[in-house]
Amino acid sequence: MVGQGLGYSILVTRPQGVTNDGKHLEVRPLSDANTDSSIVLVSLADLQQTRLVAGFESLALSLTSAGKILI
Repeated sequence: MVGQGLGYSILVTRPQGVTNDGKHLEVRPLSDANTDSSIVLVSLADLQQTRLVAGFESLALSLTSAGKILI
């Protein structure tokens, strides 16, 4: 809808400036934009963790401690 001139959006990422069908998007940064952000891994306390989730959590923690991802 934004690309068709029917609305607007506030994003946490910077779009490429064009829609999927090639129309121009106007990007306007917020005047007091904050560049700090956090990535958080959360789950329900009583939910059994799968091997896939456990592996992802282990990888994420190892990358943060190795300095490849900053928290």
